[in-house]
Amino acid sequence: FDNKRNGFVISEGAGILVLGAYFVVGPVLLRAVFFKKLYQQMGFVRYSVMVSLILVMALMPIKMVLRWTLNLHYIVGITEWFLNI
Repeated sequence: FDNKRNGFVISEGAGILVLGAYFVVGPVLLRAVFFKKLYQQMGFVRYSVMVSLILVMALMPIKMVLRWTLNLHYIVGITEWFLNI
């Protein structure tokens, strides 16, 4: 990797992996625990949209707690692309 252009992959890799797991494991876990019947009624596409919106909405309080407890400003901060999560 060119350190100037792709250095964020190394420095932000842990945050990218955590968010990837959050958005991949989260819908499956929610379906198995809470939304079994709702998944059958809505179908895959509508369920995926709903759970994605719920997970994005739930990310704000999680991020607030991380900021208060660990002083973590961004989970992923790639300033070259203005991508700060």
